[in-house]
Amino acid sequence: MTQSIIIVGAGFAGWMTAATLSHYYPKKKITVIDSGINYDDIDITGTTFSLLLTRLGLDESFLDYLSQFAKPNESLTFRDFHKVGSQVTDPEFGYVIDTAKFAEWLKNIYCLQRGVMLIKGDVVDISGIPLGIESLKIKLGDNPLSDPMVITGDLYIDCSGINRTLCNAFGGDLEWVDYQNYLPTNRALSARVRGSRRNGVITALQYGWAWDLPMQGYRSVGYCYDNTLISEEHAKDGLCSFLQVFDDELECKDIPMQVGILDKPWYKNMVAIGSSCAFVEHMHSLVLVPDFLRVLVNNLRRERFTQWDRDCFNKSVLKLYEDYANLAIFKYTLSVRNDSQFWWKVTETPYLTMQDNPVSDLHKILESTYIRDKIHD
Repeated sequence: MTQSIIIVGAGFAGWMTAATLSHYYPKKKITVIDSGINYDDIDITGTTFSLLLTRLGLDESFLDYLSQFAKPNESLTFRDFHKVGSQVTDPEFGYVIDTAKFAEWLKNIYCLQRGVMLIKGDVVDISGIPLGIESLKIKLGDNPLSDPMVITGDLYIDCSGINRTLCNAFGGDLEWVDYQNYLPTNRALSARVRGSRRNGVITALQYGWAWDLPMQGYRSVGYCYDNTLISEEHAKDGLCSFLQVFDDELECKDIPMQVGILDKPWYKNMVAIGSSCAFVEHMHSLVLVPDFLRVLVNNLRRERFTQWDRDCFNKSVLKLYEDYANLAIFKYTLSVRNDSQFWWKVTETPYLTMQDNPVSDLHKILESTYIRDKIHD
């Protein structure tokens, strides 16, 4: 029986996992290992926030806390993707969430008050591989001279982001399914600027796309780009030009993006959640977390998990990922731009005919009457 769950990683994915599991399984012992590195410090967007709260058992009284880390966003406009001057608006977009602040709230107000344990330290050894994880050896962060602490659990969850602390221990048993051919950006410049705006805007630039989103007290801005075509410096120049600011006014964080998903997100007694498991594109990927957790919660209802549960989870989350990837890919598929090498590559990509094509349902989106009618030339 799964009684003890250990979560490695204390970013948004880690605390969202702890919060969800502690809500649905309050009698299970849940421990979060915090190395002090937050790999999921990304502002995310979407309409799923109210559903996310419902799954945590939070009612409308929670709205009092909402202004701490979320900003209502009445619509999201996509500009210049089809061609320069085109525009498509999603009229029902929801909230933009500061995931770092939300993770702190989940930790201090939700999880710790429900008995979730927190250990601050680094995983320095993993025993039991390849049959499964038997224990973790933790070097405690508050006392570097102390002996490492050994902890054991029934289920281990990797929420360590691109570090993939637990996943990497299994070596070649786990493979990364690469989506880089379909989602062509691989780096993101992220920054925060003063000012406010009512609605979010996503704008196609010469070598990728930029976002400008309303947050509480600031705007979240950035540029997803292909670093095989332009440098970080060139990308920052493009972002500054888009925002009409000087270079010294913008302090950017350059974030690597590995677009794709693990072929087996649940392997042995280890589950990967968050960007350690899957990544679509900057800003959208962490929206996967609540949906993946919903599947995990359902699979943990039985007395103990078996290969059937692993297979069901893996099949479900791979399909969920494909659905989200299709939505992200869509903004590229109908483009007729040819003003840069980036857009030449995008418009010449055979999205529906590639070998081992993972976007088999993309044509359903392209055939949507709503989508056709919303593209303005």
